[in-house]
This record gives sequence, structure tokens and C-alpha cells, in this order.
Amino acid sequence: MRVSSQRIICALGAGVIAALPTLTLHGQAANKPWTPERALAGTRVDVPQERGAGPSVGSGFVVKGMGARYFILTSTHVAPPEYDAAQALPSGCLPLPNGTHLFQGNSGGAELRLRCVRHLGSDFSLVELEPRDADYPALVPSARDLAVNDVLNLAGFPLGYPRDIRSGKVTLTSGPDGTTVTDILAAEGMSGGPYLAPDGVVVGIHCGGGRYTAGYAHMIPIWRLRTSLENFLPRIPNEPPLPPSRPKADAEAVGQCINAKLQELRSQQEPFTYSDRITCGPGQKSSNKYVAYDVRETRLSAGDLFVLAKFYPKP
Repeated sequence: MRVSSQRIICALGAGVIAALPTLTLHGQAANKPWTPERALAGTRVDVPQERGAGPSVGSGFVVKGMGARYFILTSTHVAPPEYDAAQALPSGCLPLPNGTHLFQGNSGGAELRLRCVRHLGSDFSLVELEPRDADYPALVPSARDLAVNDVLNLAGFPLGYPRDIRSGKVTLTSGPDGTTVTDILAAEGMSGGPYLAPDGVVVGIHCGGGRYTAGYAHMIPIWRLRTSLENFLPRIPNEPPLPPSRPKADAEAVGQCINAKLQELRSQQEPFTYSDRITCGPGQKSSNKYVAYDVRETRLSAGDLFVLAKFYPKP
């Protein structure tokens, strides 16, 4: 472990934690925040070891930098530079050990080309990726506050195996060295992995478990790293950015579509009680078995209208 006096010491997530019993949750409850694109933003970090041993495995994830730059955010002890262990971590953009490999999404995924690594203190580092024509799938960091019982999902490569997703709750927001503690049981290889909130934003980075309370996962919340990260990343909001608004032309087209369908319903005269939904746009659907007599409408959202009407079935 290589640390400086300014670094939060969380260096047991990759290489020191024993093989503890795991609480692994599979299926929808654990994987809901992990869309296919977010899964591709996760990164396996393989770093060669001395004396011919197999690589040391850690975790990381892609984040978008300023302009066209992309980085992998990970723990410093996952991807150290080649330097004297007795010295403090140097500054600047440093080479990673020869033979370091970064794999997109999972073991066996596409290999990412790296440029250098910047160690920012507090056991977190940014590995800069080589530019490419297509954008990298990336996770969105959020500096929101966390509270006890907040549900989080940690992804990483326990014991060097394929990626695992583990779900749990925050149990302490004032853990050792400024960490946040969860009831997720971590294992070696998960260091540097992202903690996702249920809406899919990254709220922390995994820094270890074995040193603290028998393997329960400790994370550094993004809000603690915000100042250092914003030297290389766009401003990190407390909440995720809102999705882009619907263009005015699209909104007008949706309104015209809904009005036309309502007019068609109102033109019929065969009463029968029935409820149906009118949707215009992608995945549109409308009833073609019933016709409307008396329509009362409630607007739910742009492009979506819930219609309460009296209908008779067609003979």
C-alpha cells in the first residue's frame, strides 16, 4: 500500500481482504440501476505482479471529463505507478505499470487504451483514456448527501471473478477516515468499484472492507472528492441532470395526434363504460375494439393522456 499524509487510507479492497462470506443479490432488485450502457462503463483493472504471479484485479468506472476527454475513476492502490514505495505519490500524469490492462464492462470485454494516471489523494485516481471517435459509455457522478438506510448497489470483481453486483443499505455516514459504511460484504478485487443509487448515478467509490468491521463495505462519497475531480471533470451536481426537454415541434405533433384521436372517439354514439389510454409517439397504442360516447380526459404528462369514456362494444 502506498499512501501519503493527505490520503484517506482505504487500501484493503484490492489485495488484502480475506475471502469472506458474501451477500450477493441477483435479479431485478440488485441490478435495476445497471442498464446495459452503465454496465459497459464499469471497468476491470488488471495490474501485473512481481515474480510471475497472476495479475492483481481491481475495479473502476468510466466518467466523462471536460471536452472530449474520458477517465476511469478507481482507487489509487488498484493502479499504482512504478515508483519507490517509500516515497510519497508524485503528482502529474504518470505511467501505469507495464502490462496493465483495462477491460470494458467485464472480463473478456474490449480492452481500453490508457494514457496515464493522476493520483488525486484520498485513495482515488483518474486514469486518462486515449481519445477515440466514438464516445465511451460513462457513469454520471453525483455529489448528493447520503443517509442511513439509503439503498446502494456496488459492482466489482470479487476475488478476480467476473463482475458481481451487491446491494445493501447505508448503515453509517461518519465512518473511519471520512468514509460511509454499508452492510454490503465486500471482497478483494472490488476496490475502485462504483456505488450506484437506485436512479443510476454514482454516489461513491469503494475503498475496502476488511480493515473495518469484518468486511462491510466502506466507500468514499463523491461529495468528498468533488473539489479535486472538478479540476478534470465538468461540474458535479448534487442531483443528476434532468433529461433533455421535448423539442417544441415534437410536442406540437403529439398534441395534434392526441386531439385527432379524441375527436375520433367523440364522433361515435354507442355508450358503454370503459377506460383506455391514448399514447402518441414511440410505442403508440389505441383501442380499436370500442368507440367513445362521453369522454372525460386527464392529462398525465406531455404526450400521454388518460381517457375515461363511456363505450359500447361494436356488434
